Amino acid sequence: MSLIHLNSLQEFQQIISTNDCIIDFYAEWCGPCRFISPLFEQYSRQYPNVKFCKVNVDTAHEISMLCGIRCMPTFQFYSSGKKMSEFSGADKNKLNDMVMWAAFQ
Repeated sequence: MSLIHLNSLQEFQQIISTNDCIIDFYAEWCGPCRFISPLFEQYSRQYPNVKFCKVNVDTAHEISMLCGIRCMPTFQFYSSGKKMSEFSGADKNKLNDMVMWAAFQ
């Protein structure tokens, strides 16, 4: 499955309410974001039962503000419209743990 780029608050609310999803809040200029992005893309292909979404914090201000994003990258896992988990930083182990939880819950 390919990555879903969320650009509006409506898109964000729709996807989190109907899917298990992991959202990568990133910025184009962010080095750690670029470092971990290939792994996030790999997971999106490996685990089709989970939606993998990206939100560019510089262009999707409403979503970023609603989610309280203060640093990048930040990853959030949603299930049935509720935030289940969150972490910030390009930590491959934490991302793996989040993906495993989302994929096999």
